[in-house]
Amino acid sequence: MRHKIALISDIHGNSAALAAVVADIKAKHIPESWFLGDLFLPGPGGDDLFDLLDAANTTILIRGNWDDRVLNILSAHPQINTKKDTGVYKAILAKFVAERLSSENIKRMHKMQQQVFRTVNGLKIGLTHNLPTRNYGPALGYAVEGAAFDALFTEPNQDVAVYGHIHHQVLRYSSHDQLVVNPGSVGRPYSKHKKANQDRRAQYAILTIDDTGVADVTYQKVAYDPEPMLQKAAMMGLPYVSIYRQILAQSAPEKVYMAPVHQINHDNHYVDELKSYLVKQKQS
Repeated sequence: MRHKIALISDIHGNSAALAAVVADIKAKHIPESWFLGDLFLPGPGGDDLFDLLDAANTTILIRGNWDDRVLNILSAHPQINTKKDTGVYKAILAKFVAERLSSENIKRMHKMQQQVFRTVNGLKIGLTHNLPTRNYGPALGYAVEGAAFDALFTEPNQDVAVYGHIHHQVLRYSSHDQLVVNPGSVGRPYSKHKKANQDRRAQYAILTIDDTGVADVTYQKVAYDPEPMLQKAAMMGLPYVSIYRQILAQSAPEKVYMAPVHQINHDNHYVDELKSYLVKQKQS
């Protein structure tokens, strides 16, 4: 039997991009989707992102490092840094999302795992956001040696690894010639190559498996208009919305966007707001 699965990753709160991808998945009659993590932040998406994933029959939900930020703010995690500008930036954005999530979707977040396995037509596939035990960090960039991908193969007889995190569409192999797939980023694609980085279309991939094995991996890019979402985000009071507009225009390493964060934090009293919120969370 032939199976087609949409591979979705790194939405980062971009509901406009995800809506376009889901529409494309439906138009292509792909019956199932797998999500590889980083559902939230820095975009405004919240419950609507879960609704869109459900509309694409998403049967796997992996937890990414930015998803952990939402869970951490809800639990007032001691690692939240109120002294560093970037720490405040991430925590204030997480607070914005957490306050708007339904209790049901918060429960769903708690059930999201860092690694999941599926067997399709006898082919054993491992799914992670990044490394199986660490959903953050630069260990699996697109240009690393093939042996680095061996860390994704943690189960006997595992045939394929699928991961996200690096915002870059990848087809690579482990040192044992096992297939490694990364579908890229729905909401925040990135390339070091200047011209390629100007392509802001939403990315995903389609994995096709037949009775023999992997029949095809096709990489998709879907155009969308972010402007209505950005206008709505501003009306909703999304923190750092001016920075988010820059991110959507042309993705770059985080440090490029951080210059105005200190002033924004000061002007909006975000440090005091964050400290007050954490105290309340600890008391609740």
